[in-house]
Amino acid sequence: IEELEQIKADEVYIVDDIFLINKSRLSKLAAMIRERNIKKRYLVYARADFIAQNEDIIAEWAELGLSAVFIGLEAATNSELDSMNKESTVDYNFRAVEILRKYKVDTYGSLIPNPDYMPEDWERLWKFIKNTGLYYVNISPLTPMPGTEIWNDFKDHIIVPREAHGLWDLSHIVLPTKMPLKDYYRSLLRLYSRTILNL
Repeated sequence: IEELEQIKADEVYIVDDIFLINKSRLSKLAAMIRERNIKKRYLVYARADFIAQNEDIIAEWAELGLSAVFIGLEAATNSELDSMNKESTVDYNFRAVEILRKYKVDTYGSLIPNPDYMPEDWERLWKFIKNTGLYYVNISPLTPMPGTEIWNDFKDHIIVPREAHGLWDLSHIVLPTKMPLKDYYRSLLRLYSRTILNL
């Protein structure tokens, strides 16, 4: 709260990937923000399941200036979410986006297409984007990083040397794809185009 009072900017990006996680802490912070009459707009990170299960917290923070939430939605099927150990569901994803829209909070959705995606998988992901009404998306091919839970599952299949730092940017595929590589990238770019050009 003291730090917020010192920030002159009207918009604050809270870089804590579990900011929206502890109800009692969030309620206490909200009370202190109101008490000190801090007027800001906030971009924060959150989990879809937390939002889906805590609409009251989103309503309270929307009144305080919550303007955008970055959510790792990741996938359009429960089996994909399970493979990523998300401990969440597609239903939670839909509900989270619905709640944020209800309180006029922008959703920045992160999606992770797998290397084994085929045309029907890309189409399913597009339908998910369309059905949720997502506009702000970050689509990052699955990138196993050293130290993560999935690194050991994929480390022997990496096709891009770790020294090629520019390609480990979460925008390039570093694993073998089921589709021809050019087709995979075309599908990725097409998905972005369909999303941002969808009036």
